[in-house]
Amino acid sequence: MRDFHFDFEDRDKVMRIVIPKLSKDEGLIAAFLTNNLESLRKQKFAESLEHAFISSAGEFYTVLNRMSAEPDFKRLLTEFALSEFKRGLAAWERRRKAKLRSTLSAL
Repeated sequence: MRDFHFDFEDRDKVMRIVIPKLSKDEGLIAAFLTNNLESLRKQKFAESLEHAFISSAGEFYTVLNRMSAEPDFKRLLTEFALSEFKRGLAAWERRRKAKLRSTLSAL
């Protein structure tokens, strides 16, 4: 069994800085809102997550190095970020549906 340290401060920093960047990725949102296979969604998420990290490289230099060196750390951090993104996406979808219902009821 492998024991590795996970710094929750790094996780929180990632969630605070990277998740907002992911929420602006229209391709990622479209992948999650279609009926595509879950594997396609996860692949697009992984690509978008990597892009969000790279665009914030100054903030995450040590995290990026650790992700390269430790696949388990990368997997765990990706799962944390995916859960956070899905939670935000669900809230976005509820707001979109409520706005559509409001618009339709006004007609």
